[in-house]
Amino acid sequence: MNLNLFEFNESDLNSNRMGLISARQQQALNQYAGGIRKSQWGSVWVIGFFLPFGLCLILGMYLSNESTRQALFSDPLNFIIILAVIPIVIFIIALGIFFANRRANKLENAELKRVEGIVKHDEEHSKYGATYYLIVDDVEFLFSENVNEIFPEGSHFRIYYCDATHFQLILSYEKLS
Repeated sequence: MNLNLFEFNESDLNSNRMGLISARQQQALNQYAGGIRKSQWGSVWVIGFFLPFGLCLILGMYLSNESTRQALFSDPLNFIIILAVIPIVIFIIALGIFFANRRANKLENAELKRVEGIVKHDEEHSKYGATYYLIVDDVEFLFSENVNEIFPEGSHFRIYYCDATHFQLILSYEKLS
């Protein structure tokens, strides 16, 4: 079971023990950050197509017969509202790109953190499925799969992780006696 972004090895664990993110781990974090940016820019092309397409469709429907043309041009506010959609959508896209870049930058410049303590478990169920929590010294790690076998309740672990926006990403871990 893969519990982190990538499989860690003894070299990664040794780097983490020295307080450093290994080059291999940093490369994986950079790739993950690149994926965040790429996925956001991918949506720009889709919106760039559908925004003008939708506006042309709406204008075409308004201009299709005499009564709808009169409704469109009866009040200049109608035409202004239709055109106001363009800057609103552009603003929303820009906001999405800004937040995606912020998340990606946080990953690329991640700080290694360490927590040590006794493992506790919790879980939460919703209509979307289960969320499993691994809790070590008040730090919560989220998983979509049950991790009780790897991190038995009551065991003593040291976990090396970084903040990946709204969750913690485990880089490596070790069981302590």
